[in-house]
Amino acid sequence: MLKLCREIDQLESDADRAMRTGITKLFREEMDVRQLIKMKGIYELLESVTDRAEDVANIIEGIILENS
Repeated sequence: MLKLCREIDQLESDADRAMRTGITKLFREEMDVRQLIKMKGIYELLESVTDRAEDVANIIEGIILENS
C-alpha cells in the first residue's frame, strides 16, 4: 500500500506539471474566449480530482504508518 501511495503522489505531481503546461498552451493558442473559459474550468476540475486522490493517499499512508 505504501508503494501505491507514493505512486499516487508522483502521479499527482505529473498531473500538476501537465495542467500548468496545458493552461499555458491554452492561453497562448486558444482564440475563442468561451472555449478558453470552458477548457480552463476542465483543467481546474481535473486538478481538484488529482489533489483529492493525493489527500486520500496521504491519509491511508498516515494510517499505515501509525499502525505499523
